[in-house]
Amino acid sequence: MKYCLAIGAVCLFLAGCGGGTKTTLTGKLLVNGVAIQKVEGELVQVQFVPEGGKDGSHMADVAMDGTFSVVTAGGTIPPGKYKVIILSQSSGPPNPKAPSADRFKGKFSREKTTLSITVNPGENKQDIKVD
Repeated sequence: MKYCLAIGAVCLFLAGCGGGTKTTLTGKLLVNGVAIQKVEGELVQVQFVPEGGKDGSHMADVAMDGTFSVVTAGGTIPPGKYKVIILSQSSGPPNPKAPSADRFKGKFSREKTTLSITVNPGENKQDIKVD
């Protein structure tokens, strides 16, 4: 009986209380106004780092069609202003069509990026536009 009560308590804890609004972030990575054209073997990721010295960053893989979706363990990203970092590299077996290094040449690295977005409570659909 104690075992059943313990499992029940854990399930309630994991389910959470109340039905608060989730904050999500989805969009497309646009290069010169069009969705990025990735090639097989290329890895492109977008990282969102909270501004103002807050802890925690959120990462999203960019799909072949240029879309991304921030997925977190809790299913939500905290609202606020974020610095946007774009990482690009080849992965997997060599592909002559894949860029051998960062296609953006470090322009959107943690140290150099000037990109930022504001995430509001609820559903956010924001495209990231780069040259």
